[in-house]
Parts: sequence; C-alpha cells; structure tokens
Amino acid sequence: MFTHISGKSTKPPLHNKKTDWTCFRETLDEVITLEIPPKTEIGQFQHAVENITKVIKKTAWQATPDRNEQYSKEERPIIIKQKIAEESKAHKCWQLIRASQDKHTTR
Repeated sequence: MFTHISGKSTKPPLHNKKTDWTCFRETLDEVITLEIPPKTEIGQFQHAVENITKVIKKTAWQATPDRNEQYSKEERPIIIKQKIAEESKAHKCWQLIRASQDKHTTR
C-alpha cells in the first residue's frame, strides 16, 4: 500500500443542488453583451464565443457553493484520506472477485 496519497485535481462542477440560479441569471444579464454584427469574420466570432463561454463558467462557479465546505480534498486529514483509499481498494477487490468475505470489508 502507498504511504503517500495524492489527490487528483478536478475542475469544480458548474452547478449542484445548491446553485443560486437567480444570482446566476442576474449576473449573466449584467455581464453578457451580444453585440456581434451579422457579417463578422470567423476569428472574431470564435473569440466572442470563447469569451461568452468563459463568462458563463465564471458566473456559474460564483453562483455555486462548494459541496464539501467542511474539507476540500487538499485539507482532509491524512487519516480520512487513508480510510477512503482502503475502502476504494476493498471495493475494487470485491468487484473483481465477488467473494463474500471481501464484501464485508467494504463500508
């Protein structure tokens, strides 16, 4: 078993069940301006699409609280990280072998 547990860096979700959709809509209405002329060059159009995408993501992240407010993955105590790793290993073993003694070691 590894003595060091490394966490994967994941992108925060754009929304969850605690997303404040009213705040999201209001902020988006304030920030986005759609003033692109119909005869716009492809490069300018692509740049505008990239900007709109960035604004939508930033606004969604602002309106969505982190679901793990107590501990982020980096702040979790090492004992919790070790228990999660043990459970994942036991579950994987059970999935591969389906032995009844392995099932009782998970959860």
